[in-house]
Amino acid sequence: MKKIITSLSFLLLTAVSFAQYTAIPDANFENALAAYDDIPNDGQVPTANISGITYLNVTGENISDLTGIEGFTSLERLFCGNNLLTTLDVSQNTALYELFCFENQLTTLDLSQNPAMKFLNCRSNNISTLNITNNLILEELDCSSNQLTSFDATQLAALRILIVSSNSINTLDISQNILLTDIWCFSNQLNSLDVSSNLNLKVLGCVGNSITELDLSNNSSLIKLWAYQNNLTILDVRNGNNVNIPTDDFKIDQNPNLTCVSVDDVAYAEANWTNIDAQTSFELDCALSVSDFESSQISLYPNPATNSFKIESPYTLSSVVIYDYLGRVVANFENQTSYNVSNLNSGIYFVNVSSEGIKTIKKLIVK
Repeated sequence: MKKIITSLSFLLLTAVSFAQYTAIPDANFENALAAYDDIPNDGQVPTANISGITYLNVTGENISDLTGIEGFTSLERLFCGNNLLTTLDVSQNTALYELFCFENQLTTLDLSQNPAMKFLNCRSNNISTLNITNNLILEELDCSSNQLTSFDATQLAALRILIVSSNSINTLDISQNILLTDIWCFSNQLNSLDVSSNLNLKVLGCVGNSITELDLSNNSSLIKLWAYQNNLTILDVRNGNNVNIPTDDFKIDQNPNLTCVSVDDVAYAEANWTNIDAQTSFELDCALSVSDFESSQISLYPNPATNSFKIESPYTLSSVVIYDYLGRVVANFENQTSYNVSNLNSGIYFVNVSSEGIKTIKKLIVK
């Protein structure tokens, strides 16, 4: 009899162990787990069927609640983007190293219990609080199009790709992220950006900020610079690698106060880097280019001009180039004393005056 009771007890315990379930309250989530379910639409799945899963992709399944993800205790890669999630708790998924939760409705994301995380994409949510301070081996991060007002990357020494565009960040300290190769920080509230420590930097996109100075002289690996729509007054690109930045990868237009860019090769820059404003020119060293005093000694008259204008200068003029407001060359003169503009439409133009190695930009109004 004792043996029979023991056997029955063993069978009962075995049955109980096999009957353990993980609650899945969201019907769409349960439907997405059909391959691991035993009874459809009962709000649960067998825990034994999911506890060993390492990869799960439930992207675009109209899921509002990911409760039950804690049962995936071996999960390493989770793709749950393009759903309706307002919260996401992956604190029990301690083996997780890749998370793509983009295009949801998350307001916070806490990954403090996920030290194995290497790849995170949480773009296009409503996140205002992002806890990644314990993700010390994080390599790639895209948290663009959220509600972040601050961002701390100082502990992320392994970071290689950082995308924080379309937030409200006003400071970005990346001095400790020496492995960074790509930085995208479009449309934030940055007034400054120091990349002098990022010697591996290849791509910098900082469009749509209020950055006034940008020193890229240490970034000898740079192959792409998009810095248009800022308030640049100083730009130094003398990094020994200018010839490896093609036309479409150098964009610095819509910086109305940028008159000079320091470069390695003026001829290459003038021939290839055409995405600039009319008032912007290239020099080997802008600090040695025309001073305010020298510029003040050069004047155009009459200004506004109708048919022609002259230039008053204490220097010997070598060339005069006129640009329209879009930066296109509309006239080019050499060794002349009077400059005919009768063929130009009424409007504002910029006159690039070269004289004895000095260049200066003057505004000309044509009526």
